[in-house]
This record gives sequence, C-alpha cells and structure tokens, in this order.
Amino acid sequence: MKILLFFITLAFFFSSCDEKTTSSSNCGDDLVDVGEECDG
Repeated sequence: MKILLFFITLAFFFSSCDEKTTSSSNCGDDLVDVGEECDG
C-alpha cells in the first residue's frame, strides 16, 4: 500500500512541473512580464 501511495505521489510531482513561462511583448496590458519594471 505504501509503494502505491509513493508512485501516485511521484506521478503528481512530475506532472505538476510541466508549466512553461513565456513573456509577452504587449506593454500596457496590466500584467508585469519578464523583464518589465512596471506595467500599467
């Protein structure tokens, strides 16, 4: 039972680290993008 719980936890850990961050070239869209000091 502990082995099954370990593999389920491991699967959730590796599937949750699949997010990619992109920067947008839209200035003034009320979102601070990577490399921008402020936006608004």
